[in-house]
Amino acid sequence: MNRPDFVYVTYISTTPEKLWNALTEGEITRLYWHHTNVSDWKPGSAWQHVRLDEAKTVDIVGKVVESDPPRRLVLTWASPAAAADPARNSRVTFEIETVANAVRLVVTHDELEGDPAMGRRISNGWPKVLSSLKSLLETGQPLPRSWSHIMHLTTIHASPERVYEALTTAEGIRAWWTRDTSLDSKVGGTGEFGFYERQVLTKVRLTALDPPRHVAWQTTSSNAPGGWEGTTITFDLQAEGDNTVVSFAHRGFKEANEGYARVTTGWGFFLASLQQYLETGTGTPR
Repeated sequence: MNRPDFVYVTYISTTPEKLWNALTEGEITRLYWHHTNVSDWKPGSAWQHVRLDEAKTVDIVGKVVESDPPRRLVLTWASPAAAADPARNSRVTFEIETVANAVRLVVTHDELEGDPAMGRRISNGWPKVLSSLKSLLETGQPLPRSWSHIMHLTTIHASPERVYEALTTAEGIRAWWTRDTSLDSKVGGTGEFGFYERQVLTKVRLTALDPPRHVAWQTTSSNAPGGWEGTTITFDLQAEGDNTVVSFAHRGFKEANEGYARVTTGWGFFLASLQQYLETGTGTPR
């Protein structure tokens, strides 16, 4: 089975109905997506992704393949110039599920083989759009357009339960991130992570745990480069055969400066360390 080109998983404190409306009502999409989504959302109907400019420029067009409000929406996706070529039409699936007091949203964008340029654009675009959607539904305000987020997608040959343990226990984190780790692994608990003999120290609060699928931290203080304080760190896990796909996000950086670039590179290194630890027994922590 081929892995989808892009999978994004997030948990939002809202209802399935409100999330469905936020994906399909143009007056809401304009707030966080800066486009209006236009359709009657019936299977077989056309849909358009329209800019807010005077000309109402259409950036994306497609068809509604499936519509099961408020649980599942499947669309074809293409630039207007490529719409007539089926090979250059990709597919987007939104899956909405209630989990405890939140809603789990899984966005899968696949069938991108015929339009590699579109694949490159959406890999940057979806994380920003969906992070802003989450902010709008939870706080009433979308994210500022200038805020930056770090995203990584890693496939690990291990079960979700093993990956979750490596992310939620001090012993596990010491094996792949930093040996100077203390962690109270419960919602509302705290964690401290030291680097370079505590010259760099980051403190977090655990804001969500959904074993073995989701881990979320809120940074409460940090002198790490890039401006970590107030940022959020999430790990979303999805089983795929004998593997686990880890969707990592570090959101809320106020600018994409040199420190931000160093953090992006650093997370890539440490997620590779997580993979190495779980697959070989030996990671490369600091």
